[in-house]
Amino acid sequence: MKKFVLFIFELLTCCISYAGIGLSSVFGDGMVLQQSTAVRIWGYSTPGSIVSIKASWGGNAEAKSDSTGLWAALVETPKAGYVPQSLTVTDNVNEAEVVKDILIGEVWMCSGQSNMELIMQPYPEKRLHVDNAESEIASAGNDYVRYLIVNRNESFRPVVEDKTSGWKKIDPESVRWVSAVGYYFASALQKMLDVPVGIICDYYGGSPIQSWLPGSCVEDTFYSEERGRLEEKEGSGAGRPDYDMIGALYNGMVYPVAGYTIKGWLWYQGESNVGEDVRYVRMMQDLVSSWRSLWKANLPFIFVQIPPFVYPGSQNEKWSLLAESQEEASKVIGNSEMIVIADIGDPANIHPGNKKTVGKRLANMVLNKCYGRTGIRCEYPQCVSARHHGKKAMLTFGNAGKGLHSNGKCGEFALSSNGTDYVKADIEIKGNRIILSAGNLPDPQYVRYCWHDSSRSDIFNSYNLPLGPFRTKLK
Repeated sequence: MKKFVLFIFELLTCCISYAGIGLSSVFGDGMVLQQSTAVRIWGYSTPGSIVSIKASWGGNAEAKSDSTGLWAALVETPKAGYVPQSLTVTDNVNEAEVVKDILIGEVWMCSGQSNMELIMQPYPEKRLHVDNAESEIASAGNDYVRYLIVNRNESFRPVVEDKTSGWKKIDPESVRWVSAVGYYFASALQKMLDVPVGIICDYYGGSPIQSWLPGSCVEDTFYSEERGRLEEKEGSGAGRPDYDMIGALYNGMVYPVAGYTIKGWLWYQGESNVGEDVRYVRMMQDLVSSWRSLWKANLPFIFVQIPPFVYPGSQNEKWSLLAESQEEASKVIGNSEMIVIADIGDPANIHPGNKKTVGKRLANMVLNKCYGRTGIRCEYPQCVSARHHGKKAMLTFGNAGKGLHSNGKCGEFALSSNGTDYVKADIEIKGNRIILSAGNLPDPQYVRYCWHDSSRSDIFNSYNLPLGPFRTKLK
């Protein structure tokens, strides 16, 4: 079935004119296209020309380029398969552009800051090292897992094009430079679904969430501080904003790839917003809604709750507070899910090395929630009730499976009578319940778990998924 669509590029194209014919840099040999849907293809040609897109699988389309030469069209894709396909783009004036070795499968976008960006290649002198990296690199090889890296770029205004790495197949050389989390996620997904998997790597180490929001957010007084800083930078005559300014990476790195048809987003970010826990839920809501608006689709948003780390300063609950905000965001943002990794962090290293578990937990969450693989367990224990039990506290947990257990010393629970001064609690596990007591605290009113930056979760459900940090008042 032939489909046709015109795409109007915003603001920036008025002074740009293209000659010849070509595709956006997100398309190229070896790319993966989302299966069984209408994928958006776009590029440039002679202004006013009719562009023909012919796919080897029969999903053809046409588009007319605008006054600057930009065009876009929707092309129907078949079910996933391992047979390489091709795409030919021509306007009957210029030499045709041919894209080869295309696979049809599943596509996800990986975004966030340095823990998503951390590549497989070790840099031990910088304390950047993925566990077992050397052996994982040596054994890597999968033509059906592919990735594209979007180059770092900051911009005051949305840009229609950014440079990329080009699509790469996984082998012992290429795997060195890809996100470890993304690689492990894609490898697990490819194995379980038995289809090609592509990931678009769109991340920037050290970036706060504000960088990934649209610049239009500054019209809201909630972002008045960010607006002032941005206006000062632009008023100074600088050619580009700093990477941590509001809209900088949305404009330079998200906008150029917006519309590439994907299944959903993976997000691992938050370290640079520690200390902004009160604002973080609202910012996450704005991020997800703006991206969904840009893609014109209510796509799933799957994210990682940041792990424990001892942040500078005298306040030792910075991680717990931000993690709590992420937990809240997972509840108020529709079609979103969060994985917990409070058991595999490294309080002395903000970039913990166990990225394989992170990737696998993301894959399991996606397989269950997005692909209907309900037999794959992905849900984490959550406290659903906290009540007085004589002079003790009794907690009841959902998602406990066949019962809770501990892999450690059970030293992360604490009780308080006033919500300020806490003492370590003794613990007794009974199925999906935990009974807490503290001999020198006869009337507990508050309970918390993993509530300091050097925490490590040691309570798990029967599927070996950890309990995340929380605090609550007893009823």
